[in-house]
Amino acid sequence: MISEDNFDEISHLMAEAQDRFMRDDGLSIRQSWVKALDVISSQIGISAEELSAGLKKVRAERISVEPPILWESRLHPKNQADLQRREWWHKDPQLFEIVLLALFTHDPIRICHHDAGTVEYSLETNTILPRILSAASESEVTNVVKEEFGRWFGRTADAGMDKCARAATEIWEFLRLNRHN
Repeated sequence: MISEDNFDEISHLMAEAQDRFMRDDGLSIRQSWVKALDVISSQIGISAEELSAGLKKVRAERISVEPPILWESRLHPKNQADLQRREWWHKDPQLFEIVLLALFTHDPIRICHHDAGTVEYSLETNTILPRILSAASESEVTNVVKEEFGRWFGRTADAGMDKCARAATEIWEFLRLNRHN
């Protein structure tokens, strides 16, 4: 069973296997994910379905923000009006919110103040999303996030690059676990 205790190790095994299958066997992201599920699940003695569900469950638990009322400020009418203007919020609201949440949580530029700034990074999210949809690795997502922050904030973004990388890790985990669905 996948738990908080073994999630990082198993997730790392999955990522390595998936990368190897894409590189060595020329498999697509979806094909390599399915093959990695089969291989890793047999190694740890559970079904591929249990492995996939367990990874998704723990990942969803890790993505929460405390206190939740702060994240919910995105539902304020002013914040909703801002989101309504973002093209990608309409195209893929779940992915938009995952990216926005990762940026809000790590706050690379330190502008959220975690009281009402939940949509501070909606413009950046809107430009990051179309570029990460075809990403095949965590490093590609990290590069896109860093490039977009550099484009939006210039040298101000330099100090927050480690936070950009942490946000990109969360975004990649979501993409990796959910893209094949």
